Amino acid sequence: MTLIKIRDEKVCGVGPWAWPEKDYKGFQCPADEFPELRDLVLGRTPERHMIVQAGGCCGMYPRLWAEYFEVVYTFEPDHFNFFCLVANCTSERIIKMQAALGEKPGLCAVEKGPDFNVGMHRIAKTPGNVPILRLDDFIFERLSAIQLDCEGYEDRIILGARETINRHRPTLAIEDPCETLRVTLDEMGYKEVAQCGSAPPDFIFVPSERETRSARVRASPAVPVTSTFSPLTGTAAIPSSVRIVVPGEASEHGVASNRNRYTTPGCKNAVYRPALSVIMGFAFAVPELVV
Repeated sequence: MTLIKIRDEKVCGVGPWAWPEKDYKGFQCPADEFPELRDLVLGRTPERHMIVQAGGCCGMYPRLWAEYFEVVYTFEPDHFNFFCLVANCTSERIIKMQAALGEKPGLCAVEKGPDFNVGMHRIAKTPGNVPILRLDDFIFERLSAIQLDCEGYEDRIILGARETINRHRPTLAIEDPCETLRVTLDEMGYKEVAQCGSAPPDFIFVPSERETRSARVRASPAVPVTSTFSPLTGTAAIPSSVRIVVPGEASEHGVASNRNRYTTPGCKNAVYRPALSVIMGFAFAVPELVV
């Protein structure tokens, strides 16, 4: 029987965590790597509206990303990992789905990794009952970043997200992309700009046009987001202290930060196209509350 224990350790000031008792690497690896990954992603992401995170595991990545993005969509196919993820990600701004992402809709099974590293579960070659969803079947009106840690399934996820990526041009953080995926990203106009971590590392990709246009312009340091998002009412008042940098406002000696420019009340975040009962989110910001 797999048991859960409460870990009191804080990661980037966030905790405690409900976690599988026998696991230690599935906790420690993302805990060690997230600070650098966070800074690289936020440093290349001028607007921090929504992030899609796949390979949610027991919820560390989505819970931590929710400190910096208004809305997080996370996907985890394994049922026990997902149980822990739900326990750890109680914020209404984290939209949680027990599903895998892929190239086309379908069903799959999960191949379990070792008990000491629940982050090594992967999509099995045998059939199963877990849904596979395509990101292109969602309608995201604002998508700032995508982070994938899916044990070799990342190339299929990107193939199922080409329209979405071409529409929004988000920052991409991908664990150990294969050569085929690198070719795909190059064809889509993405450029590798950084890497972090080890065994295996994460790579950061940004649209080539963004890197060329504002090579010296970076977003300001990581600043948490506060929100009162409600999926029941579909509204969120977000007194956000996230700052952005607009090209042309960088000084010669550094970066000039700006207040948030979320100027469109009632901006629909996402709808899953085939769903009968859709998930809707409406968000507006209150930049006047930023001091």
